[in-house]
Amino acid sequence: MVKTTLKFSGSDALADALLTKSKGEAVRKIVKKDMALLNKTTKDIMTSVYIHTDKNGKPYSKGENARKTQFTISSDGFSGTQTTNTDHITYTEYGTRYMAAEPAIRPAFERTKRIFKSDLEGLIK
Repeated sequence: MVKTTLKFSGSDALADALLTKSKGEAVRKIVKKDMALLNKTTKDIMTSVYIHTDKNGKPYSKGENARKTQFTISSDGFSGTQTTNTDHITYTEYGTRYMAAEPAIRPAFERTKRIFKSDLEGLIK
């Protein structure tokens, strides 16, 4: 099984400002809120993108990737990780020579990271 990891690390100046202003509880709330948003956005994209057609032309989606996508909060609330625990997530995300990519994780991450950074910057203004 292939493991793909996306990691967002803020700028050093932002991290220093958040630590020096002792806004730990607010940061924890933002991490939790935005990880939940990332998880929901990923699942929403998966259910809209992973639609296939059976031999009769009827659309279907098994939904296994969306069901097995979850997030955890760690590092005392300052870190979050999202995983999709299926054997084929890499193939659906990046495609193969026989199948076009159907990305869901990266687009969700790109949308959510702007919100996350903006939320954190709002704490130091």
